[in-house]
Amino acid sequence: MPSRDRLAGLTEAGEIRLTGERTIRLADLRLPERGPAAERSRAVLLSLAGSEVNLQLGSASDRWGRWPAAVTLAGAAPVKLAELLVAEGLALVDPGPADALCRPALLATEAAARAQKAGIWSEPGWPIPATDLEALRERAGRFAVIEGRIVSIGERRDRTYLDFGRDWSRDFVATVPRRVWAAVARRGMTAAALRGRTVRLRGVVEIRRGPNVEVLAADMLEWADGQPGRH
Repeated sequence: MPSRDRLAGLTEAGEIRLTGERTIRLADLRLPERGPAAERSRAVLLSLAGSEVNLQLGSASDRWGRWPAAVTLAGAAPVKLAELLVAEGLALVDPGPADALCRPALLATEAAARAQKAGIWSEPGWPIPATDLEALRERAGRFAVIEGRIVSIGERRDRTYLDFGRDWSRDFVATVPRRVWAAVARRGMTAAALRGRTVRLRGVVEIRRGPNVEVLAADMLEWADGQPGRH
């Protein structure tokens, strides 16, 4: 649903307010919560207050009244706000509750920022190693980008377990719901292909027996050790 508005400011939680009194969240993105990148991200968004923007709104708001939106700064040379923030390392790619990214090309933009150690990627611990259990526990209830080598895989009827250590009762485990696992497999990331490979995944860290992330979309699981099929 396209529309036009102006940026009015930010809420305390970092959501964008429009002059039309609507609150939006940037689709496919998650802003850093703390640290230098979080401060810079907030400063950039505050500096844009009053700017005219073109919006591509999602079909519905969430339970907090926020509308997912792709935002483009209007002008002679329009700038896509998501691409700008991700390229500077001031936002992380996250499809949120969606089954897939609306703009999967953002992952390539993020990869370039990560290679250049821009923004959050210059801060210690990003991505978090899957073996750093202390760091993972410290991020309980918060979003994280994690990299590690898959030691074993357990396929069950309703979900698949990606084990990143030998002791599943304490080591990091990623769980993949059945519908997401089917989408992952269609991309060539089958159990046979993934076993022993280093991957990058993202999501909210939970503490069960050990740290756990549920992979809610196929886009949230990527190869991190080169091209598919490389060992």
